[in-house]
Amino acid sequence: MVQIGTDRLRVRPIEAADEPHVRGYAGREDFCPYLPVDPKQPETVVSYVRQQIQPEGLDSGTAIALAIVPGGVDRPVGTITVSVQPFPVPIGQLEFTLDPEYRGRGYMTEALESVLPMAFRDLGLLRICAASDVDNVDCQNVLERIGMHQTKRLPEYRTVNGEKRDAFLYVLDAQPATQ
Repeated sequence: MVQIGTDRLRVRPIEAADEPHVRGYAGREDFCPYLPVDPKQPETVVSYVRQQIQPEGLDSGTAIALAIVPGGVDRPVGTITVSVQPFPVPIGQLEFTLDPEYRGRGYMTEALESVLPMAFRDLGLLRICAASDVDNVDCQNVLERIGMHQTKRLPEYRTVNGEKRDAFLYVLDAQPATQ
């Protein structure tokens, strides 16, 4: 996978050297109350970050892990992973993170809009799915801006700080090839 982007924003394959930067923002109190990450328990931060930068299937070409690097910033401020889930047809699971300091600037929307067509093509996907905590309106807005549609509520999708949390399932289907 090649680097894509503009002077404003680059999306590139994530590297091992990026882990400390991602761990730095994922370990902050304001990172995301909707994920199984507890800054008071560093092992949860390490586990979550490693899952983001080395998703299952990365070595076999059934996953991609990318870093989001804004222009003028020398480190990743976000990640995007797409993993192919075992299913009779190829369906991708989309996950993404963004440093709270860089939210609200359109970086994630721009990055996802450039990455998803490539993920469909390179991973041979027919559909990409993403889950958003029912209370995470910002995430839901991003998913809707990139064309994903909410399809159903997933009861007790994730446990965060000992509490079962529901999520909404979002989907985006591959566009038919134009003739």
